[in-house]
This record gives sequence, C-alpha cells and structure tokens, in this order.
Amino acid sequence: MHVPTTLACSHIVRLAVDLGLQEVTFEGDSLIVICKACSPLYDVLAIRAYIQDVKAMASSFHRCLFSHISHEGNTIAHLLGTTGLRSGGCSFLRCNTPNPNLSPE
Repeated sequence: MHVPTTLACSHIVRLAVDLGLQEVTFEGDSLIVICKACSPLYDVLAIRAYIQDVKAMASSFHRCLFSHISHEGNTIAHLLGTTGLRSGGCSFLRCNTPNPNLSPE
C-alpha cells in the first residue's frame, strides 16, 4: 500500500545524496512514510527495506529533516510524479514542470 510512496522517497533521498547536498528537507503527504523515516525503531512493515535505505542515506547529510505536509500542499510533487509516470520517466530531471492549474488525466 505504501510501497510506491516509500520507493519515491528512497529515490529522492538518493538524488540528494548523489547531488552532494548536505542540508535537506524532504516533505511528503504520506504520514506513515514520514513517521517511519524519522523513527529510530526497527520497522516491520513491507516497506522496511526502503525505510532502512532511506535512513542509511539520510545519515550522510549534515542536516536532514522529514516533514509531513497535507496533500493539498503537495500538488506540484504529485503532478511531477504522475507526469513522470505517464511519460515513462522522471520529467523533473528534464526541467519540465507541469502546470499546477491542470489536473492529471
């Protein structure tokens, strides 16, 4: 259920690591994923491996914050994700920012 969102979180944290960023804030609208990423406890859900990966990568930053935002506040990220999925890739890496006033198909 939360696997796609957790996998997306893992990919974006990997991108921040690859870019050499040192102070980062990750915002997401999945409270489960944000809480699991912030928790020091061992996870037992199906997303365990992704969460462990996120935590391991996050430890490489000087400052790393995971913050929960409402779905309404995450419109651009949602559009980037759905546009990327429809086009078969990551549209944000090609600097194609979807219009937030358009709804996804």
